[in-house]
Amino acid sequence: MILPRPSSRLKPPGSNKSGGGSRWPWKALIWLVALLILAIIAINMVVKHYTQGYAYNWHQRINVVIDTPQGPVTASSVQAMEVRYFPDGLFLSGVERNYDLTGEAAVADLGDGRYLFALIGNNNMAERTYRDLKGDGSTGDLLKRIRRQKGKPAREMRRRDWPQLVTFADVNDPATVMAVDPDDLAATFGAGYALNRMTIEITWGPETEGRVESLELLKHFENHTTLSGLKRFDPARPGPENYLTKRSFVRGTMQ
Repeated sequence: MILPRPSSRLKPPGSNKSGGGSRWPWKALIWLVALLILAIIAINMVVKHYTQGYAYNWHQRINVVIDTPQGPVTASSVQAMEVRYFPDGLFLSGVERNYDLTGEAAVADLGDGRYLFALIGNNNMAERTYRDLKGDGSTGDLLKRIRRQKGKPAREMRRRDWPQLVTFADVNDPATVMAVDPDDLAATFGAGYALNRMTIEITWGPETEGRVESLELLKHFENHTTLSGLKRFDPARPGPENYLTKRSFVRGTMQ
């Protein structure tokens, strides 16, 4: 008796004609890769949320209007601001905002070798001046709305938010720095001098550079940390103007 030879085309039980069983490992691999990509995106978002934050940028023009016997004089300086906002606080420190302000002080030439400097102020001057834009929103909402003020009229700053004012008996001698009372410019410059107002404006204008450097004031800081040259507090010279550093006059690439 001769038995028939088994056909080489016969497939074992459980197989199918389409060979679909061999495709399942590939489908599983595709799903695994997709889940891995989603996990990486989610981790990146969490890391950014807690360590990089959300950046808001604008340029702000600080205007100082001074009344003089010869008429009003305006000093202005455009500064660049970047705020990093961390909605749930920066990782470990819990800080909500980090600031990076670059630019220089506003300088008014009052004639006869006399200058009035409105130093670089607090990082949050714009936030404080535009605080009403926050409404019921978050700090992030306020920062977005400040950025959208470009091209709109300047706002007057509150007295408490004004930057510090200084002058020099001799602008070529940093040790002669003197604080200026914003409420009594006449005490420093004479009758007829008064600070009219300070404003801040969100602008498209380029950052101001070179005005402070043109007075050669910054050369002093090549060998000294403070204007007065003091390295530590001196009870005989307690005024904060004696301990001003270069960052009070210029910040950023010009440093």
